[in-house]
Amino acid sequence: MGLYHGEGQSERKFKVRLHQARLPRRKRGKMTIEKNITQNKAELKLSGWLDTQSSPMLEEALSGLDPGIVSLTLDLTELEYISSAGLRQIVAAYKKMNGELTLKNVPGEIMGVIRMTGLDRRLRFV
Repeated sequence: MGLYHGEGQSERKFKVRLHQARLPRRKRGKMTIEKNITQNKAELKLSGWLDTQSSPMLEEALSGLDPGIVSLTLDLTELEYISSAGLRQIVAAYKKMNGELTLKNVPGEIMGVIRMTGLDRRLRFV
């Protein structure tokens, strides 16, 4: 017997599919970046989704930073989602800043992804 006693295979599949259909779906959001530069420190506030489509925006923002910037903070308060492409950009920022990268206000779900990758052992958080 399977999960549901007395039910056939097709009935179980239907119930699972019906249950999955009820799960809420997230709407894909665009990402915005706000820059705040004070002397030789920069803060980028990211909001929305940092994924394959939006990661080039962060790459462009990072490459546009003045070479005199010695410290970078990424404020992730309003970041809703991060993909592997987004994580790649965070690693690129870490390398560009020679480790002088801080992540600020990281939402719980995103922190879980960062922990799974082991990046939490390298990055600073406030």
